[in-house]
Amino acid sequence: NFGPMRFGVDFRGGTEHSNKSATSSAGGSDTTVLDDALLGVRGSFHTPISWLNPYVQMSAGYARSNATLPVGITLVAETPLPRTEDSYFMYEGFLGFTVHIFPMIDLRPVEVGIGNMNRFGSNNGSLDGPSSVGVRSIGASVVFHMPSK
Repeated sequence: NFGPMRFGVDFRGGTEHSNKSATSSAGGSDTTVLDDALLGVRGSFHTPISWLNPYVQMSAGYARSNATLPVGITLVAETPLPRTEDSYFMYEGFLGFTVHIFPMIDLRPVEVGIGNMNRFGSNNGSLDGPSSVGVRSIGASVVFHMPSK
């Protein structure tokens, strides 16, 4: 604890699929894919309502995505280019609140995030498109954790 803030560590991983391209008007099943693993530091605040805690968090880690690749380009008519994925350093800040349900289970009914992905290396992917991509998220989650003292 530091003043009114209680610190903790958060690990999260995810896979997101979109039917909309991040770089063009193209679309279709799994047009854009993002897989990530992030480690972060979270600061939560106590409130007069014992089961409700707002928090802020900063996370960083590894991401793999085809978000910057052009969609719909073909080598020969009807032969689309293969979709490859690049590696990214990803960081994202989050803001939300936790509702305590059980000693080891919490609910996060609303969480918003904003951050960025910066490409590194080639990983046999494409170096076309921007090397930096903005990230925005909104979500909800169920959290399983160790019992607190």
